[in-house]
Amino acid sequence: MLANSWDPDSIGRPPCRWLEEDLVEAFSLRGLAKLADSWELHPVFNDASYANAIRQYRRDVIGKYEKMAVNEMGNSGVAAWFRDHRSALDKQRGLAGPGQAAVTAVLHELETNANGIEDMGAVNRWQERSGVPIERYLRLWERSCQEIGAAGVLPKRLRGSLGL
Repeated sequence: MLANSWDPDSIGRPPCRWLEEDLVEAFSLRGLAKLADSWELHPVFNDASYANAIRQYRRDVIGKYEKMAVNEMGNSGVAAWFRDHRSALDKQRGLAGPGQAAVTAVLHELETNANGIEDMGAVNRWQERSGVPIERYLRLWERSCQEIGAAGVLPKRLRGSLGL
């Protein structure tokens, strides 16, 4: 339960469910890279070559998201994409539709700043959970980071990427 959705009734709601789904997917893709590295060094069942299959699977999934990003964003960037698709994103109920285009942007943030990983522990710890406008969601996330002693880098960087 990556995004603090441990309660059986904690179904993500719009308008920020798309963002939480992107966070979880990006975190999983990052984890696949770590798994492949670990598997290669310490192979399970004495099969170090399986690390290559994990890497290939990861590349294929990332390739799908990169293609979506190019189709949705072109050269305009994440902020312009967000402005153009915000009304659809606000209604999105899972990892589908235009929200998938941002997975690689979130993955980039997780892979280029290790502090972003600790910020994931502060996601969705407030009463309204994902059911608030993204501006408020990011403020609540930053406050949550402060409460648990996390860096708060990821919500700030996402705010900048989205042009908020």
